[in-house]
Amino acid sequence: MYGWGKNDYGQLGLGSENMLISCPSPIDANQSVISIASGLRHTVYLTSTRKVYSCGSNEFGQLGQQKSQCRPSLVTGFGAEEIFHVAAGDFFSIAIAESGLLFGWGRSLNGELMCKQDSLHEPKLLDKIMHWSVVQVACGAQHCIALTEEGTILSWGSNTQGQLGLGSSEIEFLEPTIIASLNAFPISQICAGAYHSGVLSPSGTLFTWGKNNWGQLGHGNSDSFQSSPRLVKTLRHQEVVFVAMGEEHSVCRTRNGGVFSWGHGGNGQLGHNSMANVTQPKKIMELMGTTVCQICCGRRHTISLTDKRKLLGFGLNSNNQLGTHNDTSARLPITIPISLTDDRQLSCIAAGGDQSFSGSQNESSCPLSPEYLMSAGFKQPRKYSSKLAAVYNTLENRKLSDSAQRELAAIFSSPASLNASFLGDNHWATNSKNPGLSLSKCSSALVQLFRHSQSRDIIIHSIKNKLIPSLPKVPPDIETLRLHLTIPIVLHFAKQYKEQFTQDFTGCVVSFARKSNALPENGEKVLKFWLSSLGQLYFSRILNVIKSDIESYLHKTPASDYSKTDYLKVLCIYFKRLYEVNEAEKILSSDQFYIRGLNGNGPQLFEDYKNWRMSKVHCQSGTPVEKFSFCQFPFVYDAQAKSILMRIDSQIHQIQKANMTRQRNINNIAQNILTGQAHLRSEMVVLNISRDKILSDTINQIMHQIFQSSEGPKALHKPLIVQFNGEQARDANIQNEAGVRREFFMLLIEAILDPCYGMVKEDDESNLVWFRSTHGVFDEDEGFNQEFFLFGIVCALAIYNDNIVDIHFPFALYKKLLGEKPNLTDLKELYPSVGNSMDRILSATEEDCLEDWGLYFSVEQTEFDMTTEIDLIPGGREIAVNYDNRKDYVETYIDFIFNVSVKTKFENFRKGFNALMEDNQIFNMFRPEELQKIIVGATVVDWRGIESSAKYHDGYQAGHPTIKVFWAAFHQLSEEEKRKFLIFLTGSSRVPLAGLTVNLKKVNVSVDHLPVAHTCFNLLDLPPYTDVTKTVQKLRQISFSTVLLNLSNLLLQINSLKKKPSKIDFRDRLKIVMCRSQFSDDSVDDELSPDFSTLSINCNSESCSIDYFADENANAEESAELANRLLKILANPIIVISMIAASFVLGFLLACIICKCKNSTEQKKNDEQAPVYNFVLPSAPIAGQNCYTQNLYTPQQIV
Repeated sequence: MYGWGKNDYGQLGLGSENMLISCPSPIDANQSVISIASGLRHTVYLTSTRKVYSCGSNEFGQLGQQKSQCRPSLVTGFGAEEIFHVAAGDFFSIAIAESGLLFGWGRSLNGELMCKQDSLHEPKLLDKIMHWSVVQVACGAQHCIALTEEGTILSWGSNTQGQLGLGSSEIEFLEPTIIASLNAFPISQICAGAYHSGVLSPSGTLFTWGKNNWGQLGHGNSDSFQSSPRLVKTLRHQEVVFVAMGEEHSVCRTRNGGVFSWGHGGNGQLGHNSMANVTQPKKIMELMGTTVCQICCGRRHTISLTDKRKLLGFGLNSNNQLGTHNDTSARLPITIPISLTDDRQLSCIAAGGDQSFSGSQNESSCPLSPEYLMSAGFKQPRKYSSKLAAVYNTLENRKLSDSAQRELAAIFSSPASLNASFLGDNHWATNSKNPGLSLSKCSSALVQLFRHSQSRDIIIHSIKNKLIPSLPKVPPDIETLRLHLTIPIVLHFAKQYKEQFTQDFTGCVVSFARKSNALPENGEKVLKFWLSSLGQLYFSRILNVIKSDIESYLHKTPASDYSKTDYLKVLCIYFKRLYEVNEAEKILSSDQFYIRGLNGNGPQLFEDYKNWRMSKVHCQSGTPVEKFSFCQFPFVYDAQAKSILMRIDSQIHQIQKANMTRQRNINNIAQNILTGQAHLRSEMVVLNISRDKILSDTINQIMHQIFQSSEGPKALHKPLIVQFNGEQARDANIQNEAGVRREFFMLLIEAILDPCYGMVKEDDESNLVWFRSTHGVFDEDEGFNQEFFLFGIVCALAIYNDNIVDIHFPFALYKKLLGEKPNLTDLKELYPSVGNSMDRILSATEEDCLEDWGLYFSVEQTEFDMTTEIDLIPGGREIAVNYDNRKDYVETYIDFIFNVSVKTKFENFRKGFNALMEDNQIFNMFRPEELQKIIVGATVVDWRGIESSAKYHDGYQAGHPTIKVFWAAFHQLSEEEKRKFLIFLTGSSRVPLAGLTVNLKKVNVSVDHLPVAHTCFNLLDLPPYTDVTKTVQKLRQISFSTVLLNLSNLLLQINSLKKKPSKIDFRDRLKIVMCRSQFSDDSVDDELSPDFSTLSINCNSESCSIDYFADENANAEESAELANRLLKILANPIIVISMIAASFVLGFLLACIICKCKNSTEQKKNDEQAPVYNFVLPSAPIAGQNCYTQNLYTPQQIV
């Protein structure tokens, strides 16, 4: 050892009391010294044999002896305890035993030794701290701070400058007191100056507090003092590994050997070539290029040791503490000369008061590396380590030792210890977007630990009873938030063994969620960032911990008890945080948040809805009632459950509206009873519709309902009844199956979406429709806009009355209805080729030379045979797309397609839609994909599920032979045939999300009969079939009949044009009904060839017919050509005739034509004598008893 500087009391231990020692001089200690602590006038040494020595002034007993010493003298009084560290204040000393006990001696006027005493000349056990195991201690002038093995920070002594960090104005504390504001903060080092203190985390985060008159806390100000720990922000990402403090200045060393300093600089102790004070950490530029391995502070000077074993010093030198043979202070680092033998190298340094020390080692016996020099040598709080992992690897199921149990319990009981246990390689860069945590390390350790039954019991008990309750409400730093990721991962593994410790595990999850929910806003924001960066594996593990606890609670608790505790509410609030993160980052599919046991349970859904409505009503009345409801967290419901809730809400509103109307009628009658002129309103919305005028009738009657009522569109909230003119069919129950209403909406939407109206345009590639862009031509047309408004009302009316509508809009429509922004994925769905091209543009590199692609910020659109170039931005057709602006181009293009080009039309559509739906509070609970499902129904039908939910009547049951035959035959049908059967039975090809119940009724008729469908009941009159093959044939005839019915409806629409000539060219008739632009050049010629035969459509009061008149010059090839052309036209989806049905009808027609044409060469007749081949179709379905009944028409019925 070497010492230099002030030695007026022999504090250097050189054997003399020379006032000053101007250069490093050897100390004859005859021992290998491993630790030095120096106070104002004394020094304490710890040797490798764990003996404590002291020298210097002993006026207050700070040497632990009876008198002063100028040479190191042995300190006794520790009993059997082995000392591993020593520390010194101005006039007192402290030693830490391996057992974690503290011993102290010297002056204690301010409670430095936890008592009020002038002097203690012998080491005294500090029993007030005995129940903590201390691993580090730091002493200021008159105060102490200690770090325990659990990571707890304690402080005691003088507090005149807030140096204890307790946030208290008391001037002294005689007992060790926890610095609660640092709870759960991981700590690797504590430090103390004369009247200020600090703690450093393993990731380099520094908190300081205490006296700050010179800016020594590094907070950027020189406030007199700071009584609570505060972050030194400028050092956050500097990778600080060590901190030292002097009387009024502070320094730190970084992982790469850089040095920062701040505080009082009046003696040059900051090393910035200045005497100025610095209030924020500032890098010592003069040490750039030098790797500093160790650094320490005296009262007003600083010394350092470099990787080249070179001593540097700066600051006050009035007592030769810089070892330069003069007393000139240094403002820059200067070399401290020291004479060493060839086989020794400097290994450590120390400083205190106005004295300095250095130690050396034999290099040959102990090679010194920079990494060794940089190791601080402090004992660390407990944390999970590879050493502990090795112990558990060898245990298997053997009993844990007492020490292993204590260590494991300490780690999982202490927030700080667990926090420091699984740091990632990037933990130095911990910030709001990087937790610095390795969940893979954590998971690997937990897999290993949970294999051992004893260790998992210890872990769960520790987490439940100690760790979670001690989580801070206000985290001191973002590093503390790591626990909010680590704990749920621990619970994930514990959940797999919960049956083995049910008592302990119960309540763990909700206790953690309650703590996490209480985080302040900034903490929650950081936690969300971290959660979003986890990836699917760990995010799903955290999600499933919460989800499974909710499901477990639901399983064992009746719905009536949900509000008796806040258990579900706490879990759902945390669950909501995960949902919000997932919504922003799309980590998992949204259906992962659906709660089992909640969805599909009608009574429970109604109970939940009732609680929700009750809470809202009481809240509006000013007397809030706390009623838990999952409706507050709608993301836990799947689309089917939400559709049920919407149905409940809509029906309640309908009943309320009907009751209000009834009451108004009663009041009106009472007020006008004498005049007898009371004006009564219907309690329902009744639409009397003609099939051949379905669109005009609906528009006129809806507009009448809206404008007749002062409520406007809300008048449509009453129950809806649809009656087709001339038919007896009427829905039997407005709250259940409604076949007539269902068919009405199907036919109405078909009519609205007919391309001849120009409201929408179908894409040939995707077969999806979107609002037709008219470039603002009709945007100011009130009538045109009103059509879109009514279209929105019709769609909302269908949903409001629990009907699905087959609208072929892209997903973007549902996103826009719910306020979400369409993106490139939506463009790919609507216009696949365009979307893929945009994808290529985005993925292009600079080498692809986008400028050569000929793209500009404009778009060409063709509408009604007119092509227009439109600027996407002002002057866009002159702005070429390049590598730098390609993203702007794609975003602008998408915005144009989905927003700009259809703005007025969509806004009117949404206005109409919202006019009905804005009062339905369930509507806003839907996600876009869920809204799509309830509007258009399930696209994938579970046919086996329909079979399992079917009901049987009048003698039929699931095991009946006829029922077995029926389902066996049904499942042999193709997907298309099954959907046609669905239309026949229910009036729609889609299945509602709430499911479909098919009713099969036994009828005592011949097996030659075909089934009869009652659509309002989803009821099928099923003859007693016994043969599967014949039943398949019967069901296929149903499919054909369904297409004929659709064709009949088409003919009725054509006939409604009231064209009087008995024979009108079929192509011209179609041109009247549909937009000519819908036909491609190869399907219909511009001029109808005179060589072709003509077709006519004729309707009378009985029926409608397609008539074919053969030309005398027609031959078989021409007839075939005509049939093919007609097939293409009828197969067009606009006419809604399937290919199979069209080919059947036209095949029959073709056979007749060919047969007739073979004889045409032998028998010539005039046009007036040409035979007529008539396909008779019913003009309207046959009415059944109080229900729309679809009868089947066999080939024999076609004349």
